[in-house]
Amino acid sequence: VLIGITRDEMRASLFAKIFGQYGKLPRARLSEDLISSEIIIQGIREGKVTYAKDISKGGLVGALWSIVTKGYSVSISTEAIYATEDIYAKLFSENGGRFIALTSDTQFFTRLAEKKGTVARAIGRVSKGSGIFIDSNYYDLSKEIEIYYDYLERVML
Repeated sequence: VLIGITRDEMRASLFAKIFGQYGKLPRARLSEDLISSEIIIQGIREGKVTYAKDISKGGLVGALWSIVTKGYSVSISTEAIYATEDIYAKLFSENGGRFIALTSDTQFFTRLAEKKGTVARAIGRVSKGSGIFIDSNYYDLSKEIEIYYDYLERVML
């Protein structure tokens, strides 16, 4: 479940640092940060959360990296991501007030978000594997995962 509104505010993002200035400058929206945090905290307290991460560094793809490195594949439906139409913003925007939560009870989060004045949407699934499905495209990340775990050893040799 993706909680919060995705915006095309990528000017200070990791994506923009690597690929050049892209998108708009981010704006602070402390009320959105608070509301999304309250939703996650309530979900944790009620045992609805298997995994939760804010999306403030690396965007959605960055937040899901730690799941992929543990032997899971993630499928993402970009059509389900609310607000922006920009594919790069959907995947890499670091605007505040957003969390990703793994749960078996998506309705808990969608109802609570609506009650609190924000959005929460089921945007994908997690399964065994080593990659990311973005819509109908699969990206095998097994080499990247291997480098991730073996980097220090490779550098030291």
